[in-house]
Amino acid sequence: MFVFTITQLTTLLAREPTLTGLLQTMLIFGNVWWMYGGYAWLTNAVPPRELGVRLLLLVGMSGFLLIALAIPTAFGAGGIAFGVGYMIVTLVHTGVFMRTSQQSAIQALTILGPSNVLTAVLLLAAGFTTGGFRWSPRSSVGPAVSGSVSATSWSGMVSSC
Repeated sequence: MFVFTITQLTTLLAREPTLTGLLQTMLIFGNVWWMYGGYAWLTNAVPPRELGVRLLLLVGMSGFLLIALAIPTAFGAGGIAFGVGYMIVTLVHTGVFMRTSQQSAIQALTILGPSNVLTAVLLLAAGFTTGGFRWSPRSSVGPAVSGSVSATSWSGMVSSC
């Protein structure tokens, strides 16, 4: 799925080989990379041994597929599909993570979970907007929320170890 996502990002940039296209590609890549990293952490903390976890991860992967399919038009007609896919990925990630018994993971997710959901809500809301306003929630607030909260949670996790 990740290779397909990179291919779609390349398509986005090839359609608009300008500074705007580069910024759009980087913004989408940052958000998607964040959740791919989250899923790597998730499958280390909650091994997919149970059927329920496996099925939920499959639903999450379908969200990643929806995201990848929407990338070339994410700043246009595909904005809603991108936001829906990101919301699916985020909710599955948060839900499955809550099944772990690792205290450090639960502690980190109590901080990261709400910021991830907020980012997904902002991306979905941006999909319903038009024109220049579409850039505002997607490019500024979402990554800023995720970045600042992740820095805070990682420093808290390191200090608690």
